[in-house]
Amino acid sequence: LGHLQIVLFKERLTMCGQYSFLENKKALLERYAGTELDSNLPEDEREVYYPSQNNLILLPNNKFYAIKWGFTPSFAKRPLINARLESILEKQTFIEPFKRKRCLIPATSFYEFKEVDSQEKKERWQIAVAGLDIFSIAGICERYENDDGSSTLTYSMLTKDSEGPMADIHHRVPVILNKQTEREYLNLNTDPNQLQETLLTLSIDLTFKQVTN
Repeated sequence: LGHLQIVLFKERLTMCGQYSFLENKKALLERYAGTELDSNLPEDEREVYYPSQNNLILLPNNKFYAIKWGFTPSFAKRPLINARLESILEKQTFIEPFKRKRCLIPATSFYEFKEVDSQEKKERWQIAVAGLDIFSIAGICERYENDDGSSTLTYSMLTKDSEGPMADIHHRVPVILNKQTEREYLNLNTDPNQLQETLLTLSIDLTFKQVTN
């Protein structure tokens, strides 16, 4: 894989449509002890990734795969890259993936755009987790059939209402896990209702840096 530099960017998409992973393969495997990389991962990692492209995702079998970002149900006009945690057990598209097909999205930071009344152009902010070089965002997976009869595994990123300094930038935030919650999240025997409550009340210390667009 060499130096992994995964930067997701598309301002027009809903929160969160941009994140980065700026660590190498050795650091990735050290951070997620006991995991391995799928042998079919592409060798030619690109510096810029967008929704609808394949990105590194950790599944409950403790293996990283290249999985396509964005659910593609037939009713959707564009890929569903986010799923709201507050209503995830009420939405037909997301309820089964949340119960049975959870995944971790490794990241070193994510980005959001802040609207400023006096400026036509939004401010771009880089947000990371304090004291943690690599962190996990909660994700869910689903497989969709293609026109040619094949199927594609996809993932979507969980978000929830933001609070504190993050709320000054954007009203939504990715659901970021601490290390203990990572294990609970990937354990598919964890009760989904209790898991939802845990994630809604989980608070993570974030750092903020304004960057150029």
